[in-house]
This record gives sequence, structure tokens and C-alpha cells, in this order.
Amino acid sequence: MSHWYDDKGKQHYGAGIKEAREKGYFGSVTSIIGETIRNQGIEQYKQNQIFEAVIEAQAENFLYTDAELKKRAFEISKRHARKAAQLGKVVHYMIADYLRGKPVHRLQSNKPHWVFAPVRDWIDENIWGGITEYVLVNTQLGYAGKADFICTLKDGRDAIIDWKTSSVPTTQMTKSGQPYKSRWYDTWCMQLAALNESLKTKRVVLSVMIGTDPTNYGCWVKEWTEEEQAKAWECFKAALTIWRIKNKMPQRVLM
Repeated sequence: MSHWYDDKGKQHYGAGIKEAREKGYFGSVTSIIGETIRNQGIEQYKQNQIFEAVIEAQAENFLYTDAELKKRAFEISKRHARKAAQLGKVVHYMIADYLRGKPVHRLQSNKPHWVFAPVRDWIDENIWGGITEYVLVNTQLGYAGKADFICTLKDGRDAIIDWKTSSVPTTQMTKSGQPYKSRWYDTWCMQLAALNESLKTKRVVLSVMIGTDPTNYGCWVKEWTEEEQAKAWECFKAALTIWRIKNKMPQRVLM
């Protein structure tokens, strides 16, 4: 479901498309990308999840009929997706609290803390300070989005950072200790490029991948090049045009 922002940056999650048109709400960057761009990596992940869910369902009861097996596999797959999303949300909250100088409370499960520890160490080593969860509105082009972190790095550069939790097993790591290139999705750069265009002064853009696989907790960083950002920005503008036509939103001139 799409979520919306008004021109002041206030979020309107419950608004329908008709209300959004009437009140002139802006689409969110993530909704625009999600509704128009096919992410091959995520599609592959979903297929793998279904395959693993089928295996788990068969292990529960090998006498399932085909219909029962299909239903149970989808239930398991959705349960795993909810758990992954919940973990990602918890870790985002922990990072935000840490950056604001608030205590990061220990939860009933230790896993979020194992996931959080590597990114906490990276923050300590590389960040001076900044603003977390800051909404950026592009009134000219009519979209908005929330930047996870706008900050100054210890090397003196200003940056926009997007935190991404991802289950990266050791089998998908290079010999140099980095996730496979295919694990850094182009849509991540599109999101950051769109947010960067909403700032008066451009910044370096970083995707920080936080590993959630129990065999491979870690924190890995990709700084997107200017060339990658330029390509991503053109892709986002095309997606924005398609999204506007699809949702019958007022058209704007994209520079």
C-alpha cells in the first residue's frame, strides 16, 4: 500500500489514492520505486523463500495434498517475511536511539543486539554526528521520502546513509570479505539519489548493509559513485513519470 506525504513532510499512511489526489499529497520514494521497478534480486529472494518453505512444509507432514502443501508453504513463507521485517524494524529503532544518544535497551531476544553490534562499531569509527530519520520533500517534482541518516563523516564529507538489514550467508561473500555485487540492489541507489536531489547541497550516498544471518553477522558499506547515482536518478525520474500516469496524479515537468 502506498504511503503519502504532504508538502510539509507530514506522513499520511492511511490515505487512499482519491484522497491523495484531492489533497495534493506526494508519493513516497519507496512507494514510487516499489510500484514501478522490478527488483530482480528481491524477486529471487522471494522465490528462494517459497522453495525453502515448501521443504519445511513437507517435513511437517509428507502426507499433505498438493493444495494443503501449497497453502502451508505460503503460510510459512509469510511468517518468515514478517520475522525478517520485524527484525529490520527493531534494528532501525536501535540505530536511531543510539544516534540520538538514547539508551539501547536489551530485548528479550539477543539476536537484535548481535545484529546491531557491528553497525554500532562502524558508527563509532566513522560518524561525527547528524540527523536521523529526516523527511525530505521535493515540492518541485512532487515526491518525498525519509532519509535514515544525514550526517558528517569523520573524513569531513557530508553524507546520506540508508540502513539495510539483509540475510547474507557466508556462501554469498567474496574472498575479500564483501557481499556479492548482486546483493547491492540498484533500487537502493535510486532511493538515495532521489533523496539527494531533494537537498540544496549534494552529499555522498552510502548504503550500509547490516547482516542478519546467524552465521555471518557484520556491517558492510557501499559508497555509490556519481555515475551510479546519475543513472539511478534517471531511472527514478522515469519511474516517477510512470507512477504518476498509472495513479492519475498531476503531471510535472521533470528536469
